[in-house]
Amino acid sequence: MDFSPWAMVGSCANFMSHFGLFGDSVLRLLGAINPLSVAVLFLASFGRYGFRQRRSMARTASAVAFFLLLAFVWWGDSILAILGIGVPSIYIAGGIILAVIGSKFLCSTDSDEIDGESQVGPVEFSKDRPNMAVIPLAIPLIVGGGQVAAAVDCGKSAVFFCEKLIVALAVAVAIAITLIALSVASFLCAFLSSTLEKLFFRIGGLVILAIAFQHILRGLEGMEPFCNMICR
Repeated sequence: MDFSPWAMVGSCANFMSHFGLFGDSVLRLLGAINPLSVAVLFLASFGRYGFRQRRSMARTASAVAFFLLLAFVWWGDSILAILGIGVPSIYIAGGIILAVIGSKFLCSTDSDEIDGESQVGPVEFSKDRPNMAVIPLAIPLIVGGGQVAAAVDCGKSAVFFCEKLIVALAVAVAIAITLIALSVASFLCAFLSSTLEKLFFRIGGLVILAIAFQHILRGLEGMEPFCNMICR
Protein backbone atom coordinates (compact mmCIF):
# COMPACT_ATOMS: atom_id res chain seq x y z
CA MET A 1 0.00 0.00 0.00
CA ASP A 2 1.31 3.40 -1.00
CA PHE A 3 1.53 5.83 1.95
CA SER A 4 3.31 8.58 0.03
CA PRO A 5 2.06 12.18 0.44
CA TRP A 6 0.85 12.30 -3.17
CA ALA A 7 -1.18 9.10 -2.72
CA MET A 8 -2.75 10.47 0.45
CA VAL A 9 -3.62 13.73 -1.30
CA GLY A 10 -5.18 11.79 -4.17
CA SER A 11 -7.25 9.66 -1.78
CA CYS A 12 -8.44 12.76 0.06
CA ALA A 13 -9.42 14.46 -3.19
CA ASN A 14 -11.26 11.32 -4.31
CA PHE A 15 -13.11 11.16 -0.99
CA MET A 16 -14.11 14.81 -1.22
CA SER A 17 -15.35 14.27 -4.77
CA HIS A 18 -17.52 11.34 -3.69
CA PHE A 19 -18.77 13.22 -0.64
CA GLY A 20 -19.66 16.19 -2.84
CA LEU A 21 -21.57 13.91 -5.22
CA PHE A 22 -23.45 12.38 -2.28
CA GLY A 23 -24.33 15.73 -0.72
CA ASP A 24 -25.37 17.28 -4.03
CA SER A 25 -27.56 14.27 -4.87
CA VAL A 26 -29.28 14.31 -1.46
CA LEU A 27 -30.01 18.03 -1.70
CA ARG A 28 -31.22 17.77 -5.28
CA LEU A 29 -33.56 14.88 -4.48
CA LEU A 30 -34.87 16.47 -1.29
CA GLY A 31 -35.50 19.70 -3.18
CA ALA A 32 -37.53 17.81 -5.77
CA ILE A 33 -39.46 15.65 -3.28
CA ASN A 34 -40.00 18.40 -0.67
CA PRO A 35 -40.79 16.04 2.27
CA LEU A 36 -42.42 18.83 4.29
CA SER A 37 -45.01 19.52 1.59
CA VAL A 38 -45.63 15.79 1.10
CA ALA A 39 -46.13 15.39 4.86
CA VAL A 40 -48.58 18.30 5.02
CA LEU A 41 -50.60 16.88 2.13
CA PHE A 42 -50.50 13.46 3.77
CA LEU A 43 -51.79 14.98 7.00
CA ALA A 44 -54.52 16.91 5.21
CA SER A 45 -55.69 14.21 2.83
CA PHE A 46 -55.35 10.96 4.79
CA GLY A 47 -55.84 12.12 8.38
CA ARG A 48 -59.20 10.36 8.55
CA TYR A 49 -57.62 6.93 8.04
CA GLY A 50 -56.70 4.89 11.12
CA PHE A 51 -53.21 5.15 12.60
CA ARG A 52 -52.10 1.71 11.41
CA GLN A 53 -53.45 2.40 7.95
CA ARG A 54 -51.53 5.68 7.73
CA ARG A 55 -48.36 3.98 8.92
CA SER A 56 -48.80 1.18 6.39
CA MET A 57 -49.44 3.70 3.61
CA ALA A 58 -46.31 5.71 4.53
CA ARG A 59 -44.09 2.62 4.49
CA THR A 60 -45.52 1.26 1.25
CA ALA A 61 -45.30 4.61 -0.52
CA SER A 62 -41.70 5.13 0.65
CA ALA A 63 -40.65 1.66 -0.56
CA VAL A 64 -42.30 2.16 -3.97
CA ALA A 65 -40.77 5.63 -4.31
CA PHE A 66 -37.30 4.33 -3.40
CA PHE A 67 -37.28 1.61 -6.06
CA LEU A 68 -38.74 3.94 -8.69
CA LEU A 69 -36.13 6.64 -8.08
CA LEU A 70 -33.39 4.00 -7.95
CA ALA A 71 -34.48 2.67 -11.33
CA PHE A 72 -34.37 6.15 -12.86
CA VAL A 73 -30.93 6.80 -11.33
CA TRP A 74 -29.49 3.67 -12.92
CA TRP A 75 -31.45 3.40 -16.17
CA GLY A 76 -33.38 6.68 -16.45
CA ASP A 77 -32.60 7.55 -20.07
CA SER A 78 -33.09 3.95 -21.20
CA ILE A 79 -36.45 3.65 -19.44
CA LEU A 80 -37.75 6.87 -20.98
CA ALA A 81 -36.42 5.87 -24.41
CA ILE A 82 -37.99 2.39 -24.27
CA LEU A 83 -41.34 3.81 -23.18
CA GLY A 84 -41.07 6.59 -25.74
CA ILE A 85 -41.99 9.29 -23.25
CA GLY A 86 -40.31 12.34 -21.76
CA VAL A 87 -40.37 14.10 -18.43
CA PRO A 88 -43.07 16.58 -19.63
CA SER A 89 -45.39 13.65 -20.30
CA ILE A 90 -44.81 12.40 -16.74
CA TYR A 91 -45.70 15.86 -15.44
CA ILE A 92 -48.98 15.88 -17.37
CA ALA A 93 -49.94 12.30 -16.46
CA GLY A 94 -49.20 12.93 -12.79
CA GLY A 95 -51.14 16.18 -12.93
CA ILE A 96 -54.21 14.42 -14.32
CA ILE A 97 -54.04 11.80 -11.55
CA LEU A 98 -53.75 14.51 -8.91
CA ALA A 99 -56.62 16.46 -10.47
CA VAL A 100 -58.93 13.44 -10.19
CA ILE A 101 -57.90 12.75 -6.58
CA GLY A 102 -58.07 16.42 -5.56
CA SER A 103 -61.51 16.84 -7.11
CA LYS A 104 -62.76 13.79 -5.23
CA PHE A 105 -61.45 15.13 -1.93
CA LEU A 106 -62.76 18.62 -2.55
CA CYS A 107 -66.22 17.75 -3.83
CA SER A 108 -67.08 14.70 -1.72
CA THR A 109 -70.06 14.89 0.62
CA ASP A 110 -70.02 13.84 4.26
CA SER A 111 -71.51 10.47 3.31
CA ASP A 112 -68.70 9.90 0.79
CA GLU A 113 -65.88 10.79 3.15
CA ILE A 114 -63.90 8.22 5.06
CA ASP A 115 -65.46 7.43 8.41
CA GLY A 116 -63.43 7.85 11.57
CA GLU A 117 -61.61 4.76 12.80
CA SER A 118 -60.07 3.67 16.06
CA GLN A 119 -56.36 4.23 16.42
CA VAL A 120 -55.85 0.54 17.17
CA GLY A 121 -56.83 -2.65 15.40
CA PRO A 122 -55.91 -4.39 12.14
CA VAL A 123 -55.34 -2.60 8.87
CA GLU A 124 -58.37 -3.20 6.68
CA PHE A 125 -58.60 -1.63 3.25
CA SER A 126 -61.77 -2.16 1.30
CA LYS A 127 -63.49 -0.97 -1.86
CA ASP A 128 -64.95 1.96 0.08
CA ARG A 129 -61.60 2.65 1.76
CA PRO A 130 -58.91 1.85 -0.84
CA ASN A 131 -55.20 1.73 -0.17
CA MET A 132 -53.93 4.95 -1.78
CA ALA A 133 -50.28 4.37 -0.87
CA VAL A 134 -49.10 3.83 -4.46
CA ILE A 135 -51.45 6.33 -6.16
CA PRO A 136 -51.46 9.20 -5.35
CA LEU A 137 -49.05 9.10 -2.37
CA ALA A 138 -46.05 7.40 -4.00
CA ILE A 139 -46.98 8.46 -7.54
CA PRO A 140 -47.07 11.36 -8.18
CA LEU A 141 -46.80 13.10 -4.77
CA ILE A 142 -43.39 11.61 -3.91
CA VAL A 143 -42.26 10.55 -7.38
CA GLY A 144 -43.52 12.91 -10.09
CA GLY A 145 -42.03 14.63 -13.09
CA GLY A 146 -39.64 16.82 -11.09
CA GLN A 147 -38.41 13.92 -9.00
CA VAL A 148 -37.85 11.77 -12.08
CA ALA A 149 -35.89 14.59 -13.72
CA ALA A 150 -33.76 15.00 -10.58
CA ALA A 151 -33.08 11.26 -10.39
CA VAL A 152 -32.07 11.12 -14.06
CA ASP A 153 -29.75 14.12 -13.61
CA CYS A 154 -28.15 12.54 -10.54
CA GLY A 155 -27.64 9.33 -12.50
CA LYS A 156 -25.96 11.23 -15.33
CA SER A 157 -23.52 12.84 -12.89
CA ALA A 158 -22.46 9.37 -11.68
CA VAL A 159 -20.30 7.81 -14.39
CA PHE A 160 -18.64 4.90 -12.58
CA PHE A 161 -20.25 2.02 -10.69
CA CYS A 162 -18.98 3.33 -7.35
CA GLU A 163 -20.55 6.70 -8.05
CA LYS A 164 -23.85 5.03 -8.93
CA LEU A 165 -23.78 3.34 -5.51
CA ILE A 166 -23.17 6.71 -3.86
CA VAL A 167 -26.18 8.22 -5.63
CA ALA A 168 -28.24 5.15 -4.65
CA LEU A 169 -27.29 5.82 -1.03
CA ALA A 170 -28.40 9.43 -1.51
CA VAL A 171 -31.78 8.18 -2.75
CA ALA A 172 -32.09 6.00 0.37
CA VAL A 173 -31.32 8.97 2.63
CA ALA A 174 -33.83 11.23 0.84
CA ILE A 175 -36.58 8.60 1.08
CA ALA A 176 -35.73 7.92 4.73
CA ILE A 177 -36.17 11.61 5.53
CA THR A 178 -39.46 11.59 3.63
CA LEU A 179 -40.64 8.55 5.61
CA ILE A 180 -39.76 10.30 8.88
CA ALA A 181 -41.77 13.35 7.79
CA LEU A 182 -44.75 11.13 6.91
CA SER A 183 -44.48 9.31 10.24
CA VAL A 184 -44.49 12.59 12.15
CA ALA A 185 -47.53 13.77 10.16
CA SER A 186 -49.29 10.47 10.87
CA PHE A 187 -48.61 10.89 14.59
CA LEU A 188 -49.94 14.45 14.56
CA CYS A 189 -53.20 13.25 13.00
CA ALA A 190 -54.13 11.71 16.35
CA PHE A 191 -54.43 15.19 17.86
CA LEU A 192 -56.85 16.57 15.26
CA SER A 193 -60.49 16.96 16.18
CA SER A 194 -63.27 15.80 13.84
CA THR A 195 -63.90 19.36 12.67
CA LEU A 196 -60.22 19.97 11.95
CA GLU A 197 -60.04 16.64 10.11
CA LYS A 198 -62.83 17.75 7.77
CA LEU A 199 -61.20 21.15 7.31
CA PHE A 200 -57.79 19.68 6.50
CA PHE A 201 -59.46 17.13 4.23
CA ARG A 202 -61.00 19.94 2.12
CA ILE A 203 -57.84 22.04 2.16
CA GLY A 204 -55.82 19.00 1.11
CA GLY A 205 -58.10 18.48 -1.87
CA LEU A 206 -57.75 22.12 -2.89
CA VAL A 207 -53.94 22.05 -2.61
CA ILE A 208 -53.69 18.77 -4.51
CA LEU A 209 -55.89 20.23 -7.26
CA ALA A 210 -53.65 23.32 -7.46
CA ILE A 211 -50.52 21.14 -7.65
CA ALA A 212 -52.21 19.13 -10.40
CA PHE A 213 -52.74 22.18 -12.59
CA GLN A 214 -49.18 23.32 -11.90
CA HIS A 215 -47.82 19.94 -13.04
CA ILE A 216 -49.95 20.01 -16.18
CA LEU A 217 -48.80 23.53 -17.05
CA ARG A 218 -45.17 22.61 -16.41
CA GLY A 219 -45.54 19.60 -18.66
CA LEU A 220 -47.07 21.72 -21.42
CA GLU A 221 -44.20 24.19 -21.10
CA GLY A 222 -41.81 21.31 -21.74
CA MET A 223 -43.69 20.49 -24.93
CA GLU A 224 -42.97 23.88 -26.49
CA PRO A 225 -42.92 22.67 -30.14
CA PHE A 226 -46.33 21.03 -29.63
CA CYS A 227 -47.74 24.15 -27.96
CA ASN A 228 -46.41 26.36 -30.76
CA MET A 229 -48.07 24.11 -33.32
CA ILE A 230 -51.42 24.28 -31.47
CA CYS A 231 -51.26 28.06 -31.10
CA ARG A 232 -50.73 28.67 -34.81
